[in-house]
Amino acid sequence: MSDGVIILGAGLAGLSAAFQLRKGFEVFEASDRAGGCPDNYAGQLLHLDDKAVKEMVEGLLPGNLRGHKAAAIYSEVGIQTLVDALVQRVRAVSYGQRAVEIDPSRKTVVFGTGYTAWYDSLISTIPLPELVKIIKDVPGDIADAAAKLGPHSKDAVPGIMDYLNSKGIISIGRLGAWEDSGLEDAIMDGRNAALAIS
Repeated sequence: MSDGVIILGAGLAGLSAAFQLRKGFEVFEASDRAGGCPDNYAGQLLHLDDKAVKEMVEGLLPGNLRGHKAAAIYSEVGIQTLVDALVQRVRAVSYGQRAVEIDPSRKTVVFGTGYTAWYDSLISTIPLPELVKIIKDVPGDIADAAAKLGPHSKDAVPGIMDYLNSKGIISIGRLGAWEDSGLEDAIMDGRNAALAIS
């Protein structure tokens, strides 16, 4: 693909970005399936405060949801079913494509398979420390800050995000944004990233 949007990661955040964009993108997933790390069991409560997210989920899982308390809806199916519904709508997912190098100056992503893709915009859900490791010519202070990230050391995240944004890279999702967040947050991250570049 050339001169479009590349989305790294086919979890809820990446797929939601693709769903919002509708065209002009390609999703690359490192593993052999979409979904990231969702818990996949029926009978889950989905806490959806955002009206647009709730409507999207209801549209993707018709007949499988029912109201519960306040903003929560009860899913009759597992979260992987939501992921699968997004994949059916998105369609442009390439599996087994682990990004191994990002060159922001050339706007390329090189994958472990040897494939190179060019982009105008890049959305990543790769865990933030891993993402920074594969960016070519990343400044030492950014690399050091990313290497020190941990569950209780998030002070450097704003500076890392500023650097990524300056290079045209939007990092989203629980691990991509290095934040504690849930299903709705992942969907909103994807939607917001798509809106930021469209």
